[in-house]
Amino acid sequence: MIKDTEERTSELVDKYSFKMQQKQLHGHVRQQCGKPGEAILECAREEGATMLILGTRGMGLMRRTFMESVSDYCLHHASFPVLVCRHKPFK
Repeated sequence: MIKDTEERTSELVDKYSFKMQQKQLHGHVRQQCGKPGEAILECAREEGATMLILGTRGMGLMRRTFMESVSDYCLHHASFPVLVCRHKPFK
């Protein structure tokens, strides 16, 4: 099971690295372990980020209260600006 997860993770890293090259974007894709919010902030600090841009699924207040939101965690614990973007579906 662990080997399968490692293989799928490696495939995702390769996939997104290739997409960045296609779009001529500079940067790299990193694999990080741990709690999502903590891992994102740790990685951002290691990379020397000056701003963090995250997406959100738009969970309601009650759901966010019981299920920790990664974007909320980053917003409240980051030492640099955080921009949270929400995509609203077209009607």
